[in-house]
Amino acid sequence: VALVQTSIPQDEKWVTSKVRMIYERLTELTGQAQSDPKVELIIWPETALPDDVRNSEHSYALVWSLCTNGTPILTGSLDTAMLDSGEPRYFNSAFLFDAEGRIAGEYDKRHLVIFGEFIPFARWIPARWQAALGLPESISAGEEGSIFLAGKGDVPLAPLICFEDMLAELARADVRAGARLLVNITNDAWYGRTGAPYQFLAITELRSAESRLWTARAANTGISAFIDDRGRTRAATGIFEQAVLVRDVPLAGHGARPTFYVRHGEWLSGLCWAAAALALLAAGRRGPRTSP
Repeated sequence: VALVQTSIPQDEKWVTSKVRMIYERLTELTGQAQSDPKVELIIWPETALPDDVRNSEHSYALVWSLCTNGTPILTGSLDTAMLDSGEPRYFNSAFLFDAEGRIAGEYDKRHLVIFGEFIPFARWIPARWQAALGLPESISAGEEGSIFLAGKGDVPLAPLICFEDMLAELARADVRAGARLLVNITNDAWYGRTGAPYQFLAITELRSAESRLWTARAANTGISAFIDDRGRTRAATGIFEQAVLVRDVPLAGHGARPTFYVRHGEWLSGLCWAAAALALLAAGRRGPRTSP
């Protein structure tokens, strides 16, 4: 697996004059990844492309030209669907393109960032108010997880986008659906040189430890990394480094027994809630303390 970290500043990601630069950087770094004949999958970060790849002639042509060199690409991109009413719906998505440049898998982010990706109650805000306030179009949430089949052995992998790796139940559901590799694509450019990218990496490590699966994490800026099945980061980039990270990723064998957590989920959390509720109930029955 090869991870591509493009390191595009947040204030340049959606600027029209920077589109050519973004294409050139993706082409250059992907070429470096493809120079290793062992690479079976290349992973680009969240919203790696500057528009909607499904409906963009230029972005689709770029991905097609690189995939047809023989290596599938998993990339983040915006996506657009048209409703029967003619209104568009927007999604933050992940796409798997096969070695013939065709879309072989797609996933829409299920848990969105409030104000960053959607405006609460936007449907009840008059259009003229939204325009006056400069409110962006809200992104719609996906409804379910996806399993992509990639690599020479059609390895089942599960994509999660951005902070979705904080939600353990999502990764658990994907593992129960058959995933043997976890993939996180993200863009941590929002956070600059703070502790947030390191915190998000640590959170991603928990998903591997819980499931006993490797995770491949591709960031725009942030920390791209390979995390082993014990939750240990085995290779990582710097926060603002343009880089290609390549590694052999061991996979859990077919039929391997799922971990206790994957089988039983958040039983400990439920037990803690129950204990807290019983403690509050007991305290209420004793009544308030009085001074001697």
